[in-house]
Amino acid sequence: MITSNKNSDDILYILNNLRFEDKLEAKILVGEDYVNKTLEHILNSDDKFFLAKDKENIPYAMGGISKTEEKGVALIWLLSTDKIVEHRHFALKKIKAELDKVRENNWLIYNFIFKKNYLAKIWLKKFGFAFVELRSIPDEFELFYWKRESRGLE
Repeated sequence: MITSNKNSDDILYILNNLRFEDKLEAKILVGEDYVNKTLEHILNSDDKFFLAKDKENIPYAMGGISKTEEKGVALIWLLSTDKIVEHRHFALKKIKAELDKVRENNWLIYNFIFKKNYLAKIWLKKFGFAFVELRSIPDEFELFYWKRESRGLE
């Protein structure tokens, strides 16, 4: 099941049970208090938000789409528990559907990823994202992005 309802209990469950790679990424980006800071950010943002739950109503993934100041540019994110692997077919199908919608209205989609987050990188590559290392970001991270191919003058 996918919902867009922001529920602090479900968000906290995911944050307290993150995949190892997601937890490392969150700690490096946000700090040791990543649980409270991430919860506060999610609850107070106007990002488009998604939460995935299994048949037992246990949350296993959440993500969002953040608007940027640049028209046609979106930042995407996903955090999950280890259970996402059990639900990968459902998750990939739903993520692809949402990405297709985001691509309709944006020419660039991006974010930064922990270099050792291999599962996420495999999925992002399947969705057509490219990766690049930048000197201006911490060594543990790289930029991933998708850019619409130009169709001439627009």
